[in-house]
Amino acid sequence: MKGVEPLIAAVFIILISVIGIALVLEFSQPSIGKLEEISLFKEAKDILTQIDNTVRDVAQQGEGSARVLTISVSGGNYFIDTDKEAVIFSMDSKSQIIGVGISKTEGNVNMFGQLNTVLLNISYSNINVTEGGSFGKGYHSLIIRNNGYDIVNQKQIISVSLLPPVLPPTALTVQFDQDGSPYILFGTNIGGVSDNLNVLGEGATYDIEETEIEEQEIKIDNLIPNESFEESVDISLSSCGTNLDVDDSNYCGNLLGIDRNGEWGYVNSTHSSDIPSDAEITNVTVCWDGYFDSKSNDGIGDESYIRVGENSTGTWIYTDIESCIDSACNFYSEIERCYDVTSIINTVEKARNIRISLYHIEADDMNQDIFDDYNYVNITYNTTTYRLEIWHNSTQIIYSGTLYSINVTINFTTNVSDYYSLQMYNWLNSQWIGCDSGNIAANMPMKWWCTEFNNPENYVSPENIIRIGISSTANSAPGLLKEDYVQYYVNYIS
Repeated sequence: MKGVEPLIAAVFIILISVIGIALVLEFSQPSIGKLEEISLFKEAKDILTQIDNTVRDVAQQGEGSARVLTISVSGGNYFIDTDKEAVIFSMDSKSQIIGVGISKTEGNVNMFGQLNTVLLNISYSNINVTEGGSFGKGYHSLIIRNNGYDIVNQKQIISVSLLPPVLPPTALTVQFDQDGSPYILFGTNIGGVSDNLNVLGEGATYDIEETEIEEQEIKIDNLIPNESFEESVDISLSSCGTNLDVDDSNYCGNLLGIDRNGEWGYVNSTHSSDIPSDAEITNVTVCWDGYFDSKSNDGIGDESYIRVGENSTGTWIYTDIESCIDSACNFYSEIERCYDVTSIINTVEKARNIRISLYHIEADDMNQDIFDDYNYVNITYNTTTYRLEIWHNSTQIIYSGTLYSINVTINFTTNVSDYYSLQMYNWLNSQWIGCDSGNIAANMPMKWWCTEFNNPENYVSPENIIRIGISSTANSAPGLLKEDYVQYYVNYIS
């Protein structure tokens, strides 16, 4: 037995170590995500500073001066906005590294926080930015050129444009068109012809509308209050803070001191959600955990109500869902009580703001209170989602020599903000490889690249075809994708 005890101890030590490592990994994930966002944020600030310094240098050196700036981008999207005379960077930020509505400036870089998004930009009042374009993850070269002075607007004209990916001096490039009709997996072609994809600009596009995918059931569970407050005849309106956010015996309403002769008091919590306007509400359940003082319903004139409220008309309207009048009721013990209120909260407008109200009128006793501990709402609704996915094949590629790299470019806009992904197909491994992705703002022209230097031959089919795919993420707002230009560049060394 003596030999067993050390073995048991060793097992316990190993178990404790494994659990400790698992906990560290679990709780470190949010920090890791935030650090990655901060790193990308700093990179964008440095890149915009480089572009800004180059623009200002070129502006001072006279007409015809030019610089080529080569940059490495880890993520996010850059847009050269010629309407706003600016270069704009946007990135997703789940950690909200710049708070919503917060803006600041460091050097010449302006920074803004939006919901789950961070924006940076450099902008000019005395420079006319021309050319334009957009780019994302990868290696890119910008040519920044002084094109003279606009006497009418009294601005220096500086063109900022994207060059094709940098190649070695010995490399040769062959350009190929998009071939035939694109393969539309999800979506509908509602305008333009496939030949438009081989002509840059001229207003001719190939238009694909997102298609309805399915009716999806969405559940919002344990929706805690975004605001809660208490009030009585003797206690002025005051916030409950976070007392109703969790079941922890931290009460709201327990100091209302509702006295006899018809004094009143209540605890309200409001639960708000962003439900799509086209949703169909299928279930709404409201729950509260707590109790009323034991003498709150022991005589004639005592009244206690559990109410649900909605403000779809701009005014709060309350409906009683349970009540006790004059006599004892079941509100005296602390338990969780839930009520199906779907027949009352039956529209999107009503479900977006729901209020749970505990209300009491006391007739014959002193200092009666409401002990409200935890309030929450469950909402289930159905919504229709839309998405699109299109594949583009090249014409049959022909080259003589050793394949060095493949570059594919696509120009596009979308009429609604949406999340898009661009991929290139690896024929050898039968899988899609991501090129770029991100949230695309409505009506913002985008130019994305797929670039493959590592084993580029894997991306050429046995029939000498290169394939890319662009897709949107399923969402409740049907959008329209306008594709302007799809071109394939095959780079080889003879």
